[in-house]
Amino acid sequence: MPRLKNIFIFIIILSVLTIFFAACSDSDGESQNQNEEQEQEQEQSQNQEQNQNGSEEMRDNLEIIGEMRDITAAQFVGEMRIGWNLGNTFDALSGGWFTSGDPEPAWQGGQLYTSRAMIDAISNAGFDILRIPVTWDTGEGVYKRVGNAPDYIIKPEFFERLEEVINWALDKDMYVIINTHHDRWIYLTDENYDNESDKLVKLWRQIALYFKNYGDKLIFEVMNEPLFTDENGSHDWNGKPEYYNNLNRLNQAALNIIRETGGNNEKRFVMLPSYAASGGNTQMRAFELPDDMHPDKLIASVHAYAPYNFALNTDPSHNQWGSNSDKRELTTFFASVDRVFVSQGIPVILGEFGAMNKDNEEIRAEWAKFYIAGAREYNIPCVWWDNNIFSGDGERFGLLDRNNIDFPYPLVLQGLLDGLETNNN
Repeated sequence: MPRLKNIFIFIIILSVLTIFFAACSDSDGESQNQNEEQEQEQEQSQNQEQNQNGSEEMRDNLEIIGEMRDITAAQFVGEMRIGWNLGNTFDALSGGWFTSGDPEPAWQGGQLYTSRAMIDAISNAGFDILRIPVTWDTGEGVYKRVGNAPDYIIKPEFFERLEEVINWALDKDMYVIINTHHDRWIYLTDENYDNESDKLVKLWRQIALYFKNYGDKLIFEVMNEPLFTDENGSHDWNGKPEYYNNLNRLNQAALNIIRETGGNNEKRFVMLPSYAASGGNTQMRAFELPDDMHPDKLIASVHAYAPYNFALNTDPSHNQWGSNSDKRELTTFFASVDRVFVSQGIPVILGEFGAMNKDNEEIRAEWAKFYIAGAREYNIPCVWWDNNIFSGDGERFGLLDRNNIDFPYPLVLQGLLDGLETNNN
């Protein structure tokens, strides 16, 4: 019995020790896993910071790309002739059937990428402004362009691709405008302002740093058509004082960070939009020019597809233009832009305009000539919105056929160029 008792005691002690050491082992495993997770997070954070800092240092070492001239925004804008938008390209959103692909060709059939030949064709046709609308926070997986909060780090590969296209245009001695385009995270409400400002500033800090050595022919446009959009996706194109005020604050915040990045950005020409980039009197008058160390480097941004029914309404029956009232509408609009902005020392670039195809090329050519001549009277350069769409029931604003590198509507093209040499009076 004593021997059995000793064996029983030994078994109990052995069991207790086994449980004890197993518990210690689990604890050590959990601690090790926690340490590994912390090390991975620290390494990821360090890599993210190194990527950002390394990119900034790399850009600091670049030579100046282009000249920064000591001229005013009015003189600068006065040099320009006419522009073209690379629409439905870098501004395309990922989603729907194209969620997993590169957003750049997503709205161009999923295959068509911008080429040097396209930019050369636009320049050779007589356009000297290339506006590149850019939606930064888009893409999924390997094509995701912007990292998550709180840093919103922009993917270096996307910067390199955008820079390639910018350089093609600069090689042709064109002016280039880059912006933030489909910013669906901007609501302009008091409630959302802090988050929107934080994100916008962090994006523009990176953009400005990356391109800070570029000359004055690279222009920053801080937003596209900022406006309130409700949870159902309905846009408020008119706005209200709350939205106007927060837009002015965002314009100021974006401008401040651009200037703070130094280099050529201290005197870079910057475009700032009215509410929804509207040419309406209320929206233009609600615009406040930001405080700036170089106020003569600021440009107002306005868009106008006018008259609406002829230019933007997809109903094909609205395909006529040319009455006295039609012309008066455009004349009145340009005089209004002059009264609010240009005559007050604030030059304007009309960043988007156009009249969609309704099988009315000759009439569109007449409209284009009158439109450009009217804008030219007040030194307002205009930039045609081209989405490369030539068929279907949607917004057919195609001017350059990017697949074939030609202009299917030569009369419209000639009308635009003739307007530069025409006086409507």
